[in-house]
Amino acid sequence: MARPQSRGGGLNQDTVEREIRSMEKSVARYNVEQIGSIPIEREDGAMRILVCQMGGMARPEARAIKIAATQRLIKKYNINVILFMEINLNWSKENSPANLSSWFQEDREVRSVVLHNTTEDHVAFGKHQPGGTGILVRHEHLQYAKKPSGDERGLGRWCSWPFYNNPNHTTRIVVAYRPCKTKVKGLKTIYINNTNGTCNEKEYRAHQ
Repeated sequence: MARPQSRGGGLNQDTVEREIRSMEKSVARYNVEQIGSIPIEREDGAMRILVCQMGGMARPEARAIKIAATQRLIKKYNINVILFMEINLNWSKENSPANLSSWFQEDREVRSVVLHNTTEDHVAFGKHQPGGTGILVRHEHLQYAKKPSGDERGLGRWCSWPFYNNPNHTTRIVVAYRPCKTKVKGLKTIYINNTNGTCNEKEYRAHQ
């Protein structure tokens, strides 16, 4: 469809103003006052968890912006564990040393686990692979982190990491990404990738 233009060849001013008003309404709807507060100082022995809905990190330009924003929160609130959803990246097509930990350049040790849909790998898809989850563990809590695990069906729907700091107790942190049904059709939609003969809602709930 041709873009509305004025007689001078530029964008139609009415269209521009309409788009601006629409954007302002969206911003006003989501930029609400903060509920509660988070102390800047973390208590000794406490674990802070940051949950990140990334909305795609396959493109280096978008990834850099999102990683920088995440790092600011990590440093400000002294976060120990970061959970990632919808990374949208086929990790098998990244450079071999690249992983979630390598995106966060730190002086102290960090480790990570990432999963993506490995059941459908077509050259036409490139690096973009809908869905995917990951966990990043930082610094002193690594001494309690044991072997991580993930979605055994290869869909990257969830991964988890157990922590042992008591001989009689284990805490397992799980991050999961559950796609919603959509009217959009296509092989690369997240919903289709998670339901195309490999998973159904009943099975998904059974693992939650």
